[in-house]
Amino acid sequence: ERNQELHRTDMHKVYDNRELRIIRKEVMKRATLRVVKYNNGTTAKPYPRNYVALMAILASMFLGRRYRNEILNLKWSQIDIDEVILEFGKYKFRLERKKRYHSQNGYVFPSTRESKLPYVHDIDKTWKAILFSTNLRKLPLYMLRHSWATNGLKARNNNIKDIMDAGGWKTLRMAEIYSQKDDERNKETSESVAKFIATGR
Repeated sequence: ERNQELHRTDMHKVYDNRELRIIRKEVMKRATLRVVKYNNGTTAKPYPRNYVALMAILASMFLGRRYRNEILNLKWSQIDIDEVILEFGKYKFRLERKKRYHSQNGYVFPSTRESKLPYVHDIDKTWKAILFSTNLRKLPLYMLRHSWATNGLKARNNNIKDIMDAGGWKTLRMAEIYSQKDDERNKETSESVAKFIATGR
């Protein structure tokens, strides 16, 4: 049975590889800003919370996990630093960043202001700002997980078991929807090629 989350791919078309590269570029640009310029002409130093939110978005994009209950509440003790460096390449969490944003409770994405939770738990505002700047389709943040799965199947030659294990789906049937979506696109492509060969249009 498909769970409710998987029905989201019926409502939204996932981000393709080109769109994900644009998002990654915008995230990295914002993460390295020394000064933020606002529309009214004023400038200010970026908030530490903004950096934490940007890194959480990057992690969601690269790891394909549920961002609310599998990424945002991660502790450094749960992470192998070498593994993180391997996953993110040049977009890795550097050790000095770990020290700078290491909260008292040891969360990877700590809350930088008083909050009911010790880790950041609402990064939607930062996500919407990225989509506004890049003029990309306004999809909810959880679609990064579905985009990761769909693009991952292409990268792994439709190896559903690998994607299921890496993305944390409990059954093959839950992960198969991404393969079905890919099959639909392949069918559409085949039909349009056949039509062009037959009619020249």
